[in-house]
Amino acid sequence: MQYIFKYVFQIVNLERGLFFTIKELAIRPGKAIRKFLFTEERKQFMKPVSFLLLMVSIGTFLSLKLVTNLEGQGLDEMIIQSGTISDDAPYLKQLLTNSNQYILKYFHLFQLIKIPFVAFFTFLFFKKADLNYAEHLVANSYIIGFVSVIFLAFAPVLFYFPKSVHFLGFLALVTFFYTFFAYIKTFRERVIVGIFKSFLVLLFSNLLHFSFLVVFAYFTYDG
Repeated sequence: MQYIFKYVFQIVNLERGLFFTIKELAIRPGKAIRKFLFTEERKQFMKPVSFLLLMVSIGTFLSLKLVTNLEGQGLDEMIIQSGTISDDAPYLKQLLTNSNQYILKYFHLFQLIKIPFVAFFTFLFFKKADLNYAEHLVANSYIIGFVSVIFLAFAPVLFYFPKSVHFLGFLALVTFFYTFFAYIKTFRERVIVGIFKSFLVLLFSNLLHFSFLVVFAYFTYDG
């Protein structure tokens, strides 16, 4: 067991880089990402792919436990009860249920699939940053990985308030704010222009991401 744990620690670099990486990404994400990309100080950081896989995996595990309330009500039922989608629309209800199941069960996979598309759009909209596509992949791996850290920080609240659609909305706003902040600092963009470009990146990448969910839900719909 000692050998196994030592091997796992070596894979994810928990002994040295994890908590330092989280701290730096929380306080100064742009500086942290550029340090990893362009300086010898990169050795202090956990590697982006390892960080992403670890954070998203833990976040997915907790989401499976917490984003269903104590009575077994899933996100799809919560949205329907909030009045966003009528219970009289069985096709939409079933589509939402299927989408919700895929989001929860394959959340980590969707996050990983989304990164190349997000990186493409940041590469497209933040040309002035003078970073190549591979460097955009690194930046987005860290940023999306830290979004999972934000979820982990708020996970206890989801346990005590599992029915709160409003809190889930607040959590989404926090992740959007951090993403905007990280993009502006990483790509050294002016605030107003950076917010606009970040919004476009999230809009197009999430539309593409949502299209995958719809396709999966469509082909699993039994009605």
